[in-house]
Amino acid sequence: MTARTPVALTAALALAGLTPPAAAQDADLPPLADVAAQPEDAQLATGELLFRIVDPDGNPVPGRLTLVTEDDQAPELFETRDDTPERLAVRTNVVYALDGIALITVPVGEYTAYASRGLEYSIDSGPITITEGQRATWTGTINQEIDTTGWISADLHLHTLTYSGHGDSNMPERIVSLIGEGVEFAVATDHNHHTDLQPTIDSLDADDSMTAITGNEVSTGIGHFNAYPLEPDRPVPESRVADANLLFRIIRAEPNRFDITPIIQLNHPRWGDIDYFGQTGLDPATGLPTKRTYSGQFDLIELLNENEGWGYYHSGIDDVETKSGRHSVLQDWFNLLNRGGRYTGVGNSDSHTVHYDFAGYPRNFVRSSTDDAADIDVREIAQNLRTRQVFTTIGPFVEFEAGGVPMGAQGNADAGEIEVRVRIQAASWIDCDRVRVVMNGDVIDEIPVPDVRTPVRLDTTRTYPAFRDCWITLLVEGDDSLAPIVCDQDRAILPLAVTNPIWIDADGDGQVTPLIARARRAVNTVGSFDEFRTTMWRDARPSERAFLVLAGAETGALLGPQIAALGLGAPDRVTRIAAIRACERIRNPAFIPPLRLIASSDTADNYLRASALRALLACDPSGGPGGVLSLLSTVPPEVLREDDGRLLDLAPGEFVRRWTIAGYFPCDEIASVLTDAHPPEAGEPEPYQGKGDDPIVWTRAGSDDTGYLDLQQIDADPEAYEKAVAYARVWVYAPEDLEVMYTFGADDGSRLWFGDDLVYEEATGHGAAPTQQIGRVALDEGWTLVLVKVANGGGGFGCYLRFIDDRLRYSPVPPPPATAPAPSP
Repeated sequence: MTARTPVALTAALALAGLTPPAAAQDADLPPLADVAAQPEDAQLATGELLFRIVDPDGNPVPGRLTLVTEDDQAPELFETRDDTPERLAVRTNVVYALDGIALITVPVGEYTAYASRGLEYSIDSGPITITEGQRATWTGTINQEIDTTGWISADLHLHTLTYSGHGDSNMPERIVSLIGEGVEFAVATDHNHHTDLQPTIDSLDADDSMTAITGNEVSTGIGHFNAYPLEPDRPVPESRVADANLLFRIIRAEPNRFDITPIIQLNHPRWGDIDYFGQTGLDPATGLPTKRTYSGQFDLIELLNENEGWGYYHSGIDDVETKSGRHSVLQDWFNLLNRGGRYTGVGNSDSHTVHYDFAGYPRNFVRSSTDDAADIDVREIAQNLRTRQVFTTIGPFVEFEAGGVPMGAQGNADAGEIEVRVRIQAASWIDCDRVRVVMNGDVIDEIPVPDVRTPVRLDTTRTYPAFRDCWITLLVEGDDSLAPIVCDQDRAILPLAVTNPIWIDADGDGQVTPLIARARRAVNTVGSFDEFRTTMWRDARPSERAFLVLAGAETGALLGPQIAALGLGAPDRVTRIAAIRACERIRNPAFIPPLRLIASSDTADNYLRASALRALLACDPSGGPGGVLSLLSTVPPEVLREDDGRLLDLAPGEFVRRWTIAGYFPCDEIASVLTDAHPPEAGEPEPYQGKGDDPIVWTRAGSDDTGYLDLQQIDADPEAYEKAVAYARVWVYAPEDLEVMYTFGADDGSRLWFGDDLVYEEATGHGAAPTQQIGRVALDEGWTLVLVKVANGGGGFGCYLRFIDDRLRYSPVPPPPATAPAPSP
């Protein structure tokens, strides 16, 4: 980014006591609003604050004011206001000012003010006292500390409340906040909508600060995908397509004014139930898909999502909060690279809001022939994204060369060695502690970054052995939070950066052989197991060992079983999970004892244990003594949930298919599912009175092929089923006293009773997942009434219930008093 003086407001500068520079003498410029922001609580005593954000020469620049209390907390100062001037974006404790100056109303108190403009700039801070009825003034001076010549900053995943329907940022606020964070290239990606930011940029006279293009976050049942560039007036791609092969062809065919084949970017591909990799079965251990709906015909993978950088860490392995994130997108990327993919890694804010999910964290720096934000060549940016001339960051600015070539290119080893140059810059408020050098997915070096706060933190050249083809990339990490500039959220917001790889041709044949291809050749040409163990295995790094194990199983190599057994005893997780997958594929009963040890181990992570259970069932389908079925009742429920329910699909029992249901009863909010009781809970006789005029009675209903009981079948009118409660019941027969495992999930909040015992309750909005709750319940011999209560806040409305035991029988209606078994379902 190249710093520039923005258009100044003549009236505002005069009010602030500044002399407008000659370039800003324009009588047609709009005046400063009298009051640009109001406090959240109108009853509080208030004063005014006139602030300005300037460069070292005193010229106002776009930026952000952040106010924190004496204990560094973010106070709720400002409400969302539709009448906020368009050249400001105001929320909570931040004010973005497109012109670097604003007059705001603030509750009386002591604050620390911060001036900032994204991660290329310094920050300034100072104390502010707001006195009732008085005006305080404060000026923050910031300067561009990082030299980003030849790169432009880009956020490729952005939303507005206007067209996505959630969040809080309107169109002008989106532009003002992006410019206030120093983002130069923006892609509008509202859900299933082609948003055009250009008219808003024009209305704000902000063309000199940003280039923006239209995109679309195509939000489907198999994941979310950004497509860009697109034309604003074109029909949106069909979001009901459930096969990525077809969907990607549809997106690629979209015309645009740049004559560019649209880029396809995978968004948060391991996030909750909108995870492309999960929905299409990409195995996090092998990098191979398990479903035909998967397609590898995409360009970019979002490695870091939202301010937290979701996707970087392993859920359940790294001691870091990952929320709804599953596995590690970074590891998925490594696996795909090792299978020969050359996908570009990016990171984006996915910002829907002005505050909290701040725009530009993370962002991407993309190679560009111009540093002028108004003159960015969209075709060049698209090409450089596709050719991996980009890195993503939540702080550090990284320059990287290896084998004599820059990021994204293919270089050569010199006599079995490669020279790697690393240069790290960071603004003075951003921490940077280490650089991890990664080769073929393994960290081969960790370079400490000196504890200084000068712009250039590290400039070093290292030499590493490279006797075989490989790829190499960098991970840059800091340990100190970016708060209060980027406030801590679901976890501390830490500095991170990920570069795209450089491929190294070590053998000089003009190409880089992927790790999997080299491993397949090795396991099928080695003379003996002893030779394999003492040559190929002994000095191999974890990822190399993992792919040797996978190659032995995938190619049916003669030594495959022995290599898999060797992998089960490896000290590293990467090799062990690959060996477990190999055992599942080979299906040799000899694997049962070591797999059982892993499945039973309290020190193994949950996913590793679940994978071992699944491999056990493959090696011993009968589930006999020592097999998987005998372990299901002993492992914690969270182990079973880790495998996306696939392990339970192989277990005995089934979903409840036949029910009686009753509804709808009123529900003002989902949380009332816990407090507002309706007649079915008390066992009162029907009919009941509910939301409508018609009496409510119990009626028979069935779940679908997946086991989902759709409660909208009571009345398909959204007016009826939204903000409503419904009940479902079934009687379960146990031939003797049993403790059985069950799985349950509901959309949205729910309660679950077995007889008189309330065993589960939850009161938030979400989709239904079959393994949302996994528990155990004691059933007495005979019949037990199971009652389900579900509250719907909007959209889907239903539940799943399954028992992991094939000795049970079910009846949707009250059974006769006799204790004879119910008929077969």
